[in-house]
Amino acid sequence: MSRVFVATDVALGRAVVVKVLPADLAAAVSLERFRREITLAARLQHPHIVPLLAAGETNGLPYYMMPFVDGESLRARLATQGELPVAIGVRLLREVAAALAAAHDKGIVHRDIKPDNILLSGGSAMVTDFGVAKALDLAADKDGSSELTDVGVTLGTPAYMSPEQAAASPVIDARADIYAFGAMAYEIFGGRTPFAGRSAQATLAAHVTEAPEPIRKLRPSLPPSVASLVMRCLEKRPADRPQNAAEIVTALDAAVISGADFTAVDGGTTKLYRTIAVGVVLAVVIPSVLLIASRRSSSASPGAAAAERTIAVMPLSNGDTATDYLSLGLADEVRSQLTTNVHGLKVMSASSSNTFRGKPIDARDVGKQLHVAFVVLGEMRRSRGGVHVTAELVNTDDGSATWNGSFERAATDVSSLPTSITRAIAQAFQLSLNGQVAGSTGPAGTTNPAAYDLYLRARYLTDKRGAAELARGAQLAQQAIDLDPKFARAYAELGIATGLQAAYTSVDTRVLSAHAVQAENRAIALDSTLADAWAARGFWLQPTRRWDESERSLRRAIALDPNYTLAHKWLGQVLGSLGRFEESIDECRIATRLDPLFATTWETYGKELLMAGRDSAAFDAASRALELNPAFASARLARGIVDLHRGNQQEALDEIAGDTASAYPGDAGMRGYIRARAGRRDEAIASAKLLETRTAKEPAAVAAVAMIYLGLGENEKAMANFIATSGSDYLAISMGGLGSPLLDPLRSNPRFGELLRAMNLQDQPVARIKR
Repeated sequence: MSRVFVATDVALGRAVVVKVLPADLAAAVSLERFRREITLAARLQHPHIVPLLAAGETNGLPYYMMPFVDGESLRARLATQGELPVAIGVRLLREVAAALAAAHDKGIVHRDIKPDNILLSGGSAMVTDFGVAKALDLAADKDGSSELTDVGVTLGTPAYMSPEQAAASPVIDARADIYAFGAMAYEIFGGRTPFAGRSAQATLAAHVTEAPEPIRKLRPSLPPSVASLVMRCLEKRPADRPQNAAEIVTALDAAVISGADFTAVDGGTTKLYRTIAVGVVLAVVIPSVLLIASRRSSSASPGAAAAERTIAVMPLSNGDTATDYLSLGLADEVRSQLTTNVHGLKVMSASSSNTFRGKPIDARDVGKQLHVAFVVLGEMRRSRGGVHVTAELVNTDDGSATWNGSFERAATDVSSLPTSITRAIAQAFQLSLNGQVAGSTGPAGTTNPAAYDLYLRARYLTDKRGAAELARGAQLAQQAIDLDPKFARAYAELGIATGLQAAYTSVDTRVLSAHAVQAENRAIALDSTLADAWAARGFWLQPTRRWDESERSLRRAIALDPNYTLAHKWLGQVLGSLGRFEESIDECRIATRLDPLFATTWETYGKELLMAGRDSAAFDAASRALELNPAFASARLARGIVDLHRGNQQEALDEIAGDTASAYPGDAGMRGYIRARAGRRDEAIASAKLLETRTAKEPAAVAAVAMIYLGLGENEKAMANFIATSGSDYLAISMGGLGSPLLDPLRSNPRFGELLRAMNLQDQPVARIKR
């Protein structure tokens, strides 16, 4: 990661941006040749290109200089807005293509086109770092015979890398930029890159071997001519792509001129476009060139093939229950940092790892249950002066330790422990950290030790669930924010703890979700790289029926952290609520693979299979959830519904026989539905009457009552209650939304359209709703 400085050049009389190459990259290049190549690239002048001004050396590290651009990057815009309006996206892409055409005409290939290298300023797109990748490549040719690619280094960024770059081809021409342009256009219009959610190695392989999903499946409203152009740019064979960027400019101009290709765009488009970047100061680090190192080593070592670099971070053993929050928190921090900052590792989610908490841990047993090749085991001890952690990396094949370390920090520096441990593990795997951990004020997101301690306590309580624990967790997160108002992760935790209270209190779900989303928005504003903030935001947008925003937020979370189990699970629920069951099932299946011992992922998987009409698979998934948690009432309810579909009424009743009245009205409503369908009408009616006494304070109870009336065949009462609740988390999420086959008896009702409007689903394609 380059270091970036904003300074004033006295000779030029204007502000400039100075980018200093990192030491490991600097060691691989010839300063003199780098300077010469930058000078050649500086001859490139175009209205949509940020020109290179000069190159030099400071403290033995090469640097290059560009004019300061008052604006924000396209990456920042996509992070906050997601996919862009078609008209704005086409205009941005046309300007980038024009810049590429000018550069290619001069024989200069960018090699790293991506949203990070596109700046938005004064209503225009500006391509930055043009020529730097080629300069680095040539500057590495110290003895006239080798380039960076010859020593196992690939220039580019995995998500946007052409197949020929991914395969380390020695011949890279302008058509590699065309491919990267296509991947960026795909993200602009589709909200994600073509192969999002995969490791760097898997992404590179996909570029070479897999066809991306058609962009119009993600964005049906995209004009056919634009969609076709995007997919042509993503062709595997360079000869099948547009052969130069000038062709792209012509195609985009034709699309604009045709007029019919664009849906309603008001006359204020230009004004809107020009407001994108005005008044925003560039003060963040922009990656110059991402280096992906390929190393070879034996399969018995941590540096083995990427497919074998699977790892689980186990809870740190701790002899003092009063500091459980710290030992669990530190382990989770290491897990998070390994996931987000070390390419080449697949890291098991916390829920499955934490099932071994408090038990003797046999690495070989963990390997079999979690399907990982390595585990991190450790012990934490706290003294008056600070914290001491010992850790080791253990091979699950034979239980041998391949690395161990000891770490000690003063009480005021505990937040640096996870980074030190992460760095040591990365070195053991012969991998390098990709930048710094999210959080602009330090590795932990804060430099205030008291705020960090409060944050860890809040996380610990939030993970316990329960009304009292969640309320206290939210209180502690707020206290952390009071100590450090820029502590983004504390805002994220505040949003999570606040929103989860909806399942344990009588407060209106919509009220809690609004407070939760507000906190997550603040977290994202402070640090847009926080996957948990994006995921929680996406989840809590559902009760307010902001479906598209919810889906975009969750996909953003997955792009930031592909191993984030809850993001996949919650996205599956959103897609299920929209009736997109195949996509929903795919996401839930990913969640079960990431967290195989987490009962909740299997329960959700079972529900989505049930909504899709796959009863046998739904029964199996719910049964797996019950194996992991025999008290999981919701999984039993799912099996009960399957029994009803199979005509096994008694088996359905047996599933709920041992259940007591739940504090959550949704479970009570499903039990009443099963009783009604199984012929126990009097019991079902009694349940409905009891729930009706709770509806004044608990909106979710209204949907529960509706469900019982549906089971009783009293469709008018069911419809009236469903419309009244409209925003209930139960209807929107737990039951599978309006795509649910359980609602089939209501689809011919004249008021069904009213229900669609109440759920903000009136504009969704009919295929997503009706079965």
